[in-house]
Amino acid sequence: MNLSGGVSWAYVGEVASSRLRSRTAGFSASISVVLGIIFGVLVPYMINVNQWNWGLRSAFFFAGISALPIISCYFVLPETKGKFSGFDRVSFDH
Repeated sequence: MNLSGGVSWAYVGEVASSRLRSRTAGFSASISVVLGIIFGVLVPYMINVNQWNWGLRSAFFFAGISALPIISCYFVLPETKGKFSGFDRVSFDH
């Protein structure tokens, strides 16, 4: 969720079906917290000159782990442009 900023939170609230919206938001928030803890521990090691000393090369790490989710989101997530509010029931309940 953190990789795409605030867009992902709006998407969770709008695209998830009414019945699953709270569970989807809770799952997304828990994944965000877990990833925040992992990166909060790893990033200081990446940029510390006495540890891993990756420096700016850590950007390649984040580009690599962001490429697959970005590509999969493009092909998997439904387009919401011009959809009505009942779109969630039609798309996800069947």
